[in-house]
Amino acid sequence: MRREGVYQSLVWRWGQQIDAGTLGTKRPGPKATGKDKAKIRVRELEAQLERAKDRNRTREELVMTQGTCLALHVDVSVHGGATSPKI
Repeated sequence: MRREGVYQSLVWRWGQQIDAGTLGTKRPGPKATGKDKAKIRVRELEAQLERAKDRNRTREELVMTQGTCLALHVDVSVHGGATSPKI
């Protein structure tokens, strides 16, 4: 039996699995590592999306500030003097 790679510890483990009713319940295939490539990619894309949303909010705030500055400049130019800004 050793020549075939069957040792007493393996036979003992099979006996334990038979008693527990778990012999043969494992499916063949790669072991689960918790590092599914698709899940990792989804997490990366979600993080990238959050960064893009943050940049977009910053740009929107910048455009609003530029619009306010332009309105103040036009108001000062039209009224011909330095007045207190109307906000």
